[in-house]
Amino acid sequence: MKALARELQKLGLSDKEALVYLASLELGPSPVQIISRKAEVNRATTYVMIESLLQKGLMSTFDKGKKTMYTAEKPERLHRIVHAERATVDEKESVIKRLLPDLEAISDAAGERPKVSFYEGEEGLEAMRETIFDTRTEQMEDFISFDDLRHLLPKEHWKKHNARLAQRKIKGRTIYTSEQLENPADSIKHLWEFRRIPKAQFPMHGELTVYGSRVAMIALRGKLAGVIIESKEMATMVRSMFELAWLQAGKNSQKQ
Repeated sequence: MKALARELQKLGLSDKEALVYLASLELGPSPVQIISRKAEVNRATTYVMIESLLQKGLMSTFDKGKKTMYTAEKPERLHRIVHAERATVDEKESVIKRLLPDLEAISDAAGERPKVSFYEGEEGLEAMRETIFDTRTEQMEDFISFDDLRHLLPKEHWKKHNARLAQRKIKGRTIYTSEQLENPADSIKHLWEFRRIPKAQFPMHGELTVYGSRVAMIALRGKLAGVIIESKEMATMVRSMFELAWLQAGKNSQKQ
């Protein structure tokens, strides 16, 4: 009986419901105390289980003299459980279909939630730059103070980094400040454009880069720290700002 009870539980009956149903099925019409004894379930709990089975349509009741008798319905009635569950699932699917447009509208109104990652130290800076290659971007825009970068990291480090950019054929544009006039990255000049702006007029000491849907900002003085914000909207905004600065930097270079 217990093996059958476990199988009935797969249809949604509780363990005690299954035991009471099987006991009643085997006994035929019987009073609750007999069913309780056969099912090995205490009498009070058996009453509760019978009431539940009555609601499920798996048991019925009738009076015989002064006694109330209970009997299990034929096993074919078990199909009612499956049909009821199917009806419930259909109703839930109908509710989802009805609510989905409104829920999606709320989600769209909330917009994209930016993902923010923080980095510290030279290892953190290296991890930030590695994300450039992880995103498989093909185009970058960059504001940078080259003088601060030269003091911070050895020249060999940047030769290696620029070689990877060239290998991946990543194109880019850089607006930079520097006291030196030479091209700051000869190894990628065939892929990148550079425009220099006056250091005294724009005293920045960091780097701001946009690539893909990410905006990376690094402080190159004081405590070395950086942050990457992943957001299509913010990346689009920074690119627009870069375009404005790029146009102005081009005008300044023509005057020099």
